[in-house]
Amino acid sequence: MKIIDFDAKFTEILTDWIEKNRSRFRRPEDMEDEVPDVYLKFLNTPADWLDGKTPGEYFDQFDDSQALCDLVCDYIREGVPVPDPLLDRLEELADEPTLLKLALNKQAPCEARMTAIELLRQVDSRLPMVDFIRWQVDRDEEDDLLDNALESLRQMGPDVVRPAKVAFLAADDEGKEALVDVLADYPGDQDVFDFALNQFKTRKDKRALYAGYLAKLEDDHALEALLDTPAGTVLPATVTHLEPFGAFVDVGCGVVSLIGIENISVSRISHPSCRFRVDQEIYAVLTGSDRAQGRVFLS
Repeated sequence: MKIIDFDAKFTEILTDWIEKNRSRFRRPEDMEDEVPDVYLKFLNTPADWLDGKTPGEYFDQFDDSQALCDLVCDYIREGVPVPDPLLDRLEELADEPTLLKLALNKQAPCEARMTAIELLRQVDSRLPMVDFIRWQVDRDEEDDLLDNALESLRQMGPDVVRPAKVAFLAADDEGKEALVDVLADYPGDQDVFDFALNQFKTRKDKRALYAGYLAKLEDDHALEALLDTPAGTVLPATVTHLEPFGAFVDVGCGVVSLIGIENISVSRISHPSCRFRVDQEIYAVLTGSDRAQGRVFLS
């Protein structure tokens, strides 16, 4: 299979379309709204440079997943954008062992391995679970690959908890931190909570990160740690609702705090909705706490 620059071909067609249709539009934004339709027409129009096949169906003639994965690597090595129809074909074939082989191949381009991880996620594969957990413990892959694999583990649901917990117990602090990102979605494990609480107390540079994990773990001891947190600490929070006088935010552990409108912006605003929206994830600065009432004050 040869490398064909689909993007370059589409750019030629798009450039020609813009020249022919420029007078129809009063604003560039209006023209941009029709670009997806131009692309769909491109995908479904037979092309001489594909021997009469349409770009959208060109790769449907190939059933060898390994050859298609090799082609993805060739595209990346040549610096040519990987065509969407090629990726669509790989997703359609859903050859999980071949995609995993590419994801694990350290000789393949990182971008190709990332693509394989994403395709495995799109087909809802559980096959890479053990390997992706091992990556989090060994920490010998590139950060982008580790983060992408972690996202796949999060998507795998409760099935990942047992093997991830076994790996968590054997991991060093860096590996534990990565696996807490998955295990925090499943409260009730004392080992996971104890680690997150200890890191929250001792790692000032990562207090915001571990505050978020503790909030997910929903343990009463997490509230005590939160109330003991020094002023000036940055905490993650979720906007729950807005009032003319301020924004109510949830910092986890059952604690809801009000950020007054005067503390939301350095410039005067008429309503908190000028800066926030409900369910928005934000970071707030802890300005104080009231242990007796179980309250924290934020800015």
